[in-house]
Amino acid sequence: MKTLKTPYFLIFILAVLAGVLSGCIKNELDTTASEASSIEQLVKDELSVDAAVDDTWDAMNLVLDDGGFKSGNSLPCNTTDSVTLVGDTLFHNITFSGNNCNGTCMRTGKMVIKQAYGQKWSEPGNKVVMILNNYNMTRLSTGESVILNGKIIYENTLGGRLSELGNDVGKVIQKGIGSIAITFGNNQTQKWEMSRQRVFTGAMGNMIINATGIGAYGGINYLVYWGNGRTGTPFLGQINDAVIYKEACTGYPCSGTMMLQLSGTRNNMITYGFNDNNQAIAASECPTKIKFEIQTTTYTSTLYIKL
Repeated sequence: MKTLKTPYFLIFILAVLAGVLSGCIKNELDTTASEASSIEQLVKDELSVDAAVDDTWDAMNLVLDDGGFKSGNSLPCNTTDSVTLVGDTLFHNITFSGNNCNGTCMRTGKMVIKQAYGQKWSEPGNKVVMILNNYNMTRLSTGESVILNGKIIYENTLGGRLSELGNDVGKVIQKGIGSIAITFGNNQTQKWEMSRQRVFTGAMGNMIINATGIGAYGGINYLVYWGNGRTGTPFLGQINDAVIYKEACTGYPCSGTMMLQLSGTRNNMITYGFNDNNQAIAASECPTKIKFEIQTTTYTSTLYIKL
């Protein structure tokens, strides 16, 4: 994946945030440590949104993988599923009521998956629509919660099922593009855009997931999330190096980087794959933290934030 050169990236992003997004900025961030606190909260919110998106994405794959075009026998933990047919469209109605199978988050709320009747998810280029209705997810490691409402369109680019990985299928590529209204712990609701690709390799139980940003806004490419933070400040999230998630590590991100940009700030870099001692993990180790390097106009700091 190509990466924007840093000087051009900074010039572009500052121009975009100062110009295109200027009308959306209600309160400029202070160029002090309080600004850094706001950015740190955005990072925690991004971790929660990422975990919520992955959980619903994985739940969708589990529901559609078995049977392809009808409700399968395999369901995510602590969920119920009902299927209705309206015209030529199947509706999978998933209700969440407890912890996920990995034991990393607790969730309630509903998810509806819409797909054309008779079209299997495993077919190349097949698309389904996911509608989230008050999907409330709490990360058990931190207690951070988000509530998601919105619509995401998923595409199975090359085709194939995750259950076939390591046998007949070498990799599965899926894309998710949509808009989500996110309610944060302070009861503020903001809109985020998502444009994300996940490449699955390995085999079920030991999958490796390679995640990249495929969105573009204001001339900036490789965006994964963008919108307003909980205080209403616009941000852009760009994946510079593909973020690698390991199923064997409960789906946590083990390596890669992501850059966050806000008005009035410079580089705010997330690096994935750190342990409780704030050290980069070994190849056989699973992460418990991320490293976050803050660089505002007058303030720099390095933080280690719990996953």
